[in-house]
Amino acid sequence: MNHDTQSCTDPNVMEAKVVVRSCGHDGPFGAAGVKRLKSIGMIDSVPGMKALDMNAAEDAIVRLTREIVPGMIVTGMEVAEIDGAPIMDIYIYIYIKVHVQIILFYQASPDY
Repeated sequence: MNHDTQSCTDPNVMEAKVVVRSCGHDGPFGAAGVKRLKSIGMIDSVPGMKALDMNAAEDAIVRLTREIVPGMIVTGMEVAEIDGAPIMDIYIYIYIKVHVQIILFYQASPDY
């Protein structure tokens, strides 16, 4: 099967001024957002996530949440994949940080 280059569903086209990517488990569809950015040359490398480390993961994921390319904020396992951070469970702090990033994004972009 050709799971690295195609999806098993029909594409749905949406337009947005900002996209937040946070999912991405191991496997061919894991961290699809950052893997696609690498495949089209928008980012240089995707070293892959490190092993589960609950003591270090939360701080790393919150600290590394950011706009990776114009209009795309990454957090969660997408950040772990692109920065080589430890994977983690879901925590509310990450989503608070993402909301702050979106607010900052809109405040800094008068066109929005």
